[in-house]
Amino acid sequence: MFAALAPLTGSLSATIPLSRISEVLSRSFTQGTFTIRLAVWQRPTDTQGLPGNRISAPFTVTMHPRSTEGGTEEGTALNLSPQMYVGQTWNQLDTNQQQRVAEALEFGDLSDVPTNKKIIDWLVANYLDPAKENLRFDSNTMRWIGEAMTPEAFPDSDPDLVGQCKWWVDDVVLHNAVSINLPANDYPIIDGAETPSYLWKFEEGNEIAIIAQETSSGFLSDCIQQHSSRSGDIIQYSQGTLSQTMIVGAKTDDGIWIFDSNFVSALTPSYRFVSNESLNSIEKFTIYRIQS
Repeated sequence: MFAALAPLTGSLSATIPLSRISEVLSRSFTQGTFTIRLAVWQRPTDTQGLPGNRISAPFTVTMHPRSTEGGTEEGTALNLSPQMYVGQTWNQLDTNQQQRVAEALEFGDLSDVPTNKKIIDWLVANYLDPAKENLRFDSNTMRWIGEAMTPEAFPDSDPDLVGQCKWWVDDVVLHNAVSINLPANDYPIIDGAETPSYLWKFEEGNEIAIIAQETSSGFLSDCIQQHSSRSGDIIQYSQGTLSQTMIVGAKTDDGIWIFDSNFVSALTPSYRFVSNESLNSIEKFTIYRIQS
């Protein structure tokens, strides 16, 4: 357990993966709000095998205790400075772009939706953490994007599904983050024809709640912004002949950030921004929340 007894000064040196910083610093802070200034020291090896030294741009970590009706809850909301998630390109961004990156990493307090929190924590640790190299920030397109997934990297999966949007959400993210699997897609018959899927088959005891559902365009943005959709919720939608599965990331006034695969590039995961205008063009959708 950590306790802040006096202003924190001095320096700290340790070998800790970036993905563990959030876990280590969020242990049981129950009083006060304070800020720690950090930098990440790296020792790359040059082409001749000799170690070099490099230190990241300093960033801040602000700790806020979370309170519940019955008292202070163990743990805290942790907001890491965005510099660590974009690397050396941070100083190349203008003020508006830096603000956009910061908004992309604001997931809010998810303590009342613990499964959502597990999903977002896993995505941040395994995809946004630059040490994992699963997603890289592209300053030209202002999004994080990875590499195309291959069947060889996932030998236990159906090779025809590897990299597809729902496969990635189901078999990669949810399987590892919360150890569940999603129901199969349902393909409703409309005007005598099977339509692309915007919903899943109901299964007794699957503990998946429907937050909102619409079958006409113009409503998705409102449902996300006004109907209590949270980071970590899952959207299944259809548009024309296509369907897509994606996870809600950060919410902003003009749209949302989403984690998905097989949209920006074939069989490739990404974290990207979608405007309210684009959201409202989607024809049919369901917003789900895992409650287990």
